[in-house]
Amino acid sequence: MKQLFCRLLACTCSLPLLLSGADWAETIRPVLAGKVKYLKLEKNIYRTDRRTTITGLKDVTIDGNGATLLMSRKDHIFKIEDCTNFTIRNLTLDFDPMIFTQVKISRISADGRTIEFEVEKGYPDLVPDLIANESLEVFLPDGTLRTDLGRLSGKPEILTPRRGRMRVRLSGTAPLRLGDRIPIGRRFANVIQTVGGRGHTFENLTIHGSGCFAIGMRYSAGDDRILRCRVIPGPRPEGAETDRIRSTNGDGFNISFARNYPHIIGCEIRNSNDDSINFHAGAVMRLIPLEKENGTFRIIRPFAAASERMTALFPPGDTALLLRRDLGFAPVGKVTVIACAESDYQATMEELAAGFDRAKYKSKHQWIPTAYEIRLDTGALPLEGDLYLQPLPNGRPFRIAENYFHDHRARGMRIMVPDGVIENNTIERVTDAAISLGAEFEYWNEAGWVENVIIRNNVIRNVGKASIPRADSYVCGAICSFVHLKEYRKIPRGHARLSILNNRISDSPGAGIALCAARDSVISGNIIENTAYGATVPGSRFGFRGLKPIWLIESEGITGKNIVDGKEWNIEVRK
Repeated sequence: MKQLFCRLLACTCSLPLLLSGADWAETIRPVLAGKVKYLKLEKNIYRTDRRTTITGLKDVTIDGNGATLLMSRKDHIFKIEDCTNFTIRNLTLDFDPMIFTQVKISRISADGRTIEFEVEKGYPDLVPDLIANESLEVFLPDGTLRTDLGRLSGKPEILTPRRGRMRVRLSGTAPLRLGDRIPIGRRFANVIQTVGGRGHTFENLTIHGSGCFAIGMRYSAGDDRILRCRVIPGPRPEGAETDRIRSTNGDGFNISFARNYPHIIGCEIRNSNDDSINFHAGAVMRLIPLEKENGTFRIIRPFAAASERMTALFPPGDTALLLRRDLGFAPVGKVTVIACAESDYQATMEELAAGFDRAKYKSKHQWIPTAYEIRLDTGALPLEGDLYLQPLPNGRPFRIAENYFHDHRARGMRIMVPDGVIENNTIERVTDAAISLGAEFEYWNEAGWVENVIIRNNVIRNVGKASIPRADSYVCGAICSFVHLKEYRKIPRGHARLSILNNRISDSPGAGIALCAARDSVISGNIIENTAYGATVPGSRFGFRGLKPIWLIESEGITGKNIVDGKEWNIEVRK
């Protein structure tokens, strides 16, 4: 009997401890029922096997009081829909069992392109649910991110539950090495997802793992805050001899289709598989003329109306930016929204693909062409050419301040909306640009031109070594503005009134500061050391030439005084 008990105990201990911890469903029920406005958690650990969906509440706070909430299913932990002034604070969020594993390279082929690997002790077995063709980050045996590698991607093949193989795609000249460590996981859902609503506050949260973004926000009416949150790898699992090397399978904070963008202050993001922060205006949208003389157009979008909330994005009185795609998405001028409504017009995939390039490619999404009618006050603006509409924030400017973003793949910040301040942040050991302001017009179709942004007093070190020194890189500096076009024969000066002031930038193979497609901007007071040393000129495939520590590409009206490698570097590029 004693031996049987020991065997049962051993089996139990090898499984996730889903029976321990307080019952989350009972704890949260009074909030979901609208009976409690302020919930302060009393236990140390709570467990759940399903997402918590919170809908239509106002002035509610969940105070974790230092507790941990563990999720056993691959889903959102919180989905918050159409809530106003909703706050979650003082809570740690993680998954049990873990949602990714990590491996160590044990063999490398002669050409350096095929690797074999072993799962590290204490980490989950290789199973099909973890496998996808993804971009990957690589760490040294001591857990330090390898910033010297080029861009790496591949799809693991399972040989046994503890061994695998992968044919990798690797840019650059630095090789993979025996003992290098790679996290493996498949994207699925964000830890926290908000849809609609306004005035969300996430404060003093610690997020240890996410299937995609730590916090994703869509269609917010604005005035949101993310304060003193940490997105970092969780504790070492039982039986493991190495620490975790991934926090999220996607971005840290990804915000899109908002009427204005959050204040993000005092946060730390590290070991993520993608950008720390991604702000994008959602999309630039093709305008199909219906009655051009009175400003009436059709828009065709790729998703069902119930999921995309287009009419909320364009309320009457808001401003938007009119563009011409046939002129490289050159700005025509600002317009005012009069009305926007779903149309009963039955749009086709061919019509969608004419204005939405991603519809032409294979995708995990199921495109559902949906038509809208929008009426604009275009004033005296000329309405020739292939017209597109760029949503603009309306309301409070964003602020990103006093954060620490480090040791992760991709960019520190990918900011694709106007009107805000980025100040007093430290960004180091990220594989792409530290701060990029830009327009993802082609393929991603996520955003447009950026104006009225101040970048000041940031410290940037050891960035951009994987992705910037590439002939096909349209992101060219540690701090940069960029535009993603199909061709670069004529580049509009669409970015405007950017102020890049008093930053300290060191150790990046691209430019310390690169402005592409910008006008009427200031670069001044910056101290730049050891940049622009890459063997490949970024963007040389597009005709970009003359890499410098401060590099102006198709830009005009730029002035300023800076220090580069100990010497004064003055700028005056007139219109």
